[in-house]
Amino acid sequence: MMVPKIKLIDGKIFGHYTGMAIPPFLIIVSKKSRNPMKTIRHEWTHVLQAVELWYFGFYLLYFISWLIVGFKYRKIWFEREAHYTDESPFYNGSRKKFSWLQYVRDKCDSVRRVPDHPVEFSHHRQDGKPVLWCKKCFTHIHVLDEKT
Repeated sequence: MMVPKIKLIDGKIFGHYTGMAIPPFLIIVSKKSRNPMKTIRHEWTHVLQAVELWYFGFYLLYFISWLIVGFKYRKIWFEREAHYTDESPFYNGSRKKFSWLQYVRDKCDSVRRVPDHPVEFSHHRQDGKPVLWCKKCFTHIHVLDEKT
């Protein structure tokens, strides 16, 4: 596997992002990142995804995923895996191949929660009902009844 160089830059990438992977060549990390190691772990997950898909497959499926999820960055399959796991310093060392596939299936939506997904309270709606935030799907879930 070709190991990408890590380049630190002063500003943000495209004015917004603090990290970007361009496998197999480069990982760019902004000095403005609040947690550079977390950013590097996130981008390294993308490098591993690209290796298992022979690079071209990664770029193609990343684009297809982006189209399928309606151009929502946080819902792209590869981003969901990278965001969900970037807190763990040991994840990439023990990551199973094609782990991103679990993020294609089992998605929470605005009214349905996948039972084993971790959630946290987000806010209350105007009618007083709670809204949860799925930390795996990056989706708000409107609690309709106690079973949700």
